Amino acid sequence: ISSIFDPEIGQSAELAKLYGVLTMLIFLSLDAHHDIIYVLVRSYEWLPSGYLNMKYLVAEVVSVTGRVFLVAIKISAPVIVSMLITHLLLGFLYKAAPQMNIFFVGFPVYIFVGFVVILISIPTFVHLIGSYIDGIEEEMIKIISLAKG
Repeated sequence: ISSIFDPEIGQSAELAKLYGVLTMLIFLSLDAHHDIIYVLVRSYEWLPSGYLNMKYLVAEVVSVTGRVFLVAIKISAPVIVSMLITHLLLGFLYKAAPQMNIFFVGFPVYIFVGFVVILISIPTFVHLIGSYIDGIEEEMIKIISLAKG
């Protein structure tokens, strides 16, 4: 029940779909699709067909992957930290009152805290994704120039 099935991307959570749609809206609003088309068209001029120099390209691809991973950690950090704090507080509550059914109390607390943190962190998400997408044209040009050798 907590996930939906889309034939294109398979099974995914509703929140993942929300973030995906939000990312696509940011991508389109920044006209990044124009940048990608521009770089794709220019890549035929910059990089001869059938020629690919992997010597310097691998290091840059690893570096880009690291930057994407760092952005993902920055996006997920508020939710992870808030859930950790909520777990700790509910653990202390369980130790203080062991007769209380912590599962019955915990589910609504987790849902409430999760939604509040997500709502609060959406502007940060928009800023992080927007700043990363702004630099995507330069990264693509750098990768193509490194592939040329």
